[in-house]
Amino acid sequence: MQKFITILPLTLFILGLALIAVGSFLINTVLGVFVTGFILLLVSLLLGQFLNVAPTGDKQ
Repeated sequence: MQKFITILPLTLFILGLALIAVGSFLINTVLGVFVTGFILLLVSLLLGQFLNVAPTGDKQ
């Protein structure tokens, strides 16, 4: 029982580190995807504005 009690904090510590590592990796992946999507959205909006200059001019 004594050995179990001394091993427990170490395993919890390792588990915590592993979870933090996985969590940060997931967060970075999600953020990367989000940022990429955001950049694509901005680029598409800018391109749309450049391409839609004639149609908007015709509407006015």
